[in-house]
This record gives sequence, structure tokens and C-alpha cells, in this order.
Amino acid sequence: MFGQSLFDECLDLVRKWKPKNEYPNELKYRDDLMDFLHIHLNQSNNPSSGRRNIKIKKEASRSLCDIGVGNSQVGIELKKDLKTKSQINRLQGQIEDYEDDYSEGVIVVLVGKIDKYVENDLLHKLNKKLNNSMNLGVQQFRIKLVNKSANKNKEAPKRNNNPLGIDLGFGGFN
Repeated sequence: MFGQSLFDECLDLVRKWKPKNEYPNELKYRDDLMDFLHIHLNQSNNPSSGRRNIKIKKEASRSLCDIGVGNSQVGIELKKDLKTKSQINRLQGQIEDYEDDYSEGVIVVLVGKIDKYVENDLLHKLNKKLNNSMNLGVQQFRIKLVNKSANKNKEAPKRNNNPLGIDLGFGGFN
């Protein structure tokens, strides 16, 4: 994908990824996503340039993301069934550690069942962190959140203009 950073390519692919199943643990989601990334990042979009060989690996250390892409360029951290404030705080600490390990940034992928209030809290904290990490308007390290959870926040239904506030099942009065 000409002109895009590896981070942007990974982000686009993570957004397109659909887990094959609802898995019982994070490791199965990780393996599913790794297979998807390996296939799509290494497909050649340009016949003259030949096949690419972008490394996608399971990270072995507890101080690294679940998936590493490229030469420590992009980290992908999966979180299954995120429910509590303490889990968010732990994730925040992990992301701070990752800044030294991944040159382009980290993509956090939510899977399983995620509490919508916890997701909103996480978004708020990540945005706050990003705003504090801007250096003269240039962001060095990127963090993106992608929600692939089974109960991800859906767009709020359009509010009808029914003066009684009753949903009549056919869109109300407009």
C-alpha cells in the first residue's frame, strides 16, 4: 500500500479483520489476527515489486505487546473482556512501557465482551495520554483503539420526534 506507514496499514487491516469465532481466550484471538495480518500484509499489490516479507510475530516477553509487526515498528495489544478500572490502569501502564519498544505505535484491540463504560473510560484516558505526548504539535508515538468485541457500542438509534416519547416501531413521527 504505497505511501502508507506500516502502522496505517496494520490499523486498516485490524479494522477489516473479523474474528472467525468468539474464542474462549485472548490467545486464540491473537492467532486468528496474526494469520489475517500475515496473509494481507505480505500480499503483493504491485506485481513489479514482488512479494513482501513483513515479519509478524508473537511477542514472548511480558513487557511487549501480544503481536509485533515489522522490525519492532508496530505493536498490537489485545484485551479480552475488559471490565474494570484496574484493567484499564494496567493497560495504561503497559502502553507507557511500549513507547520504548515500538517505533510507530501501538494498536489496542478489544475482543470478547467489553463494558461500554469501561471502553469510554479507556478512550478518554488514551486521548488524554496522546494530548500530553504531543511534542511541538508532532506526535511521535501513535496509539489507536479498535473495538472488535461481541457487544461493541452500536450507533445510538435515531430519536423519533414523537411528543409522547413512545417508540412505535416504525420510526415514529417525523
